[in-house]
Amino acid sequence: MKIEPKRLLVNVPVIMTFRDYHEINYVLDYLNELLDEKKKLKAKELPTYGSYSAIFYYTQDEEYKALVKEYNDSNKEDYD
Repeated sequence: MKIEPKRLLVNVPVIMTFRDYHEINYVLDYLNELLDEKKKLKAKELPTYGSYSAIFYYTQDEEYKALVKEYNDSNKEDYD
């Protein structure tokens, strides 16, 4: 019996929060392995207070910039 590969769809850019910053690269590697595309996901750590967050993306387009701005604005409100 041959198992056909399934397509995995991801909605990026996406921001995820982690307990330890080391987890970011592990998740990035895992997602790239699952996606198995020519175009690889990238990750950038974002500043947070007390935890670690990263944005996963393909390109730093307008959607990326808007999501980072929204994230930074919401964090600023939490700690002002």
